[in-house]
Amino acid sequence: MSYSQARIIINNTSFINITNGSFLVVDNSASNAITRIGATGWIISEGTIGNNRVKWKVGTTAATFTVPFGFGISTDLPLTFTTSSAVGIGSVVLSTFRSGVNSSNLPTGGTVVPQTMLPTSYLSAGNDNSAFGVDRFYQIDAADPIFTTKPTLSDIIFSYATAEFDASITANTIIEGNLKAQYWNNTDIDWRPITPIGTVTTASNIVTVASHSSAFLERSKWWSLVDNSHPLPITLISFTGECQNSNVEIKWSTATEINNDRFILEKSNNGEFYFDIANIEGSGTTNDLQSYSFIDETQNKSTSYYRLIQINFNGISSISPVITLRECDENTPYLSTNAYFNVRQQNVQVFINSDISSAFSIGIYNALGSLVAFKDIVSLVGENQIVFEGLKHSAGFYIVVIKTSENIFTHKIIMNNP
Repeated sequence: MSYSQARIIINNTSFINITNGSFLVVDNSASNAITRIGATGWIISEGTIGNNRVKWKVGTTAATFTVPFGFGISTDLPLTFTTSSAVGIGSVVLSTFRSGVNSSNLPTGGTVVPQTMLPTSYLSAGNDNSAFGVDRFYQIDAADPIFTTKPTLSDIIFSYATAEFDASITANTIIEGNLKAQYWNNTDIDWRPITPIGTVTTASNIVTVASHSSAFLERSKWWSLVDNSHPLPITLISFTGECQNSNVEIKWSTATEINNDRFILEKSNNGEFYFDIANIEGSGTTNDLQSYSFIDETQNKSTSYYRLIQINFNGISSISPVITLRECDENTPYLSTNAYFNVRQQNVQVFINSDISSAFSIGIYNALGSLVAFKDIVSLVGENQIVFEGLKHSAGFYIVVIKTSENIFTHKIIMNNP
């Protein structure tokens, strides 16, 4: 057993190097529990597995904390954040590491301490986006169960090195003035928000994020900095098929499109071999909600499969998830959905009317594509009403996404403040 003082003081040109999946545990909730004297000297948590961490028991302290991270002996990379509204004496786990040649080198679990909530891709609309991401990842993890309410974070300041974005040094294509932040959302299995957030200060090599709520902190752990002209979203927010008598109506919508030339709608009768049935013009570059549809008049006498090929102006393409539809005839089970915001009761009401009992997942997303509420339900035969109470929301439009094993239904709603 080893003992130390109540505070960690890093003198000028001194370094703490965390290696081999270790923790530097700071069991002191004071914001000055880690103090640096002088302009140099820092904590090094580098390592591509992201397991070399600082574990700071911030508890309910509402204050500004700075972890003086750095790279090597010459690069200062402090990570700063302000906490508030926490309940419980939990800890926040923090680390940062340079990803290598470019940001396609994602955080991984490694073999020392298994990690959770890890990014599974570095894609934009299905395409490798690593050339537009700063070669550094940041971990802010409040998964400690001792927190009964996780802290709200504000003024999060991410530091980056010139060598991690400059095209003359590394294999990136980044305009530094475009840099903003995104985090990996473990519920959405995607990078969020769809429109990156924060303000870059190029003179200081930092990006500042104004706030990150406790609800989002529940679902996030890893952050990245990206060129705002090449964010990391999946733009397709819905893709559905419904029987219209003996025909099928295919609908899809996007939250944002970047250089989108067109969609090719493909169909398969066996789930293996697909053929084109429609070519639909895209909307170029837009951050507005776009909706598309196509009527497949081919008689569906068995199960059919549909998917979208999205093609950019430069010819790069991506493929959507596949939706499956059973035979469309008079025996096809009836299913309809609807959703609206009840101004008087300040809740969201979702309606599902079905001839059969089915499993549904229902998510409510804000305009940035972030999940704000979620429920799994099993419907009864007939009309079902599902109510989302106590939503903490700002005024604006939201998307309600209702999923079954075969289809996704979306409804745009407008929420007003009470």
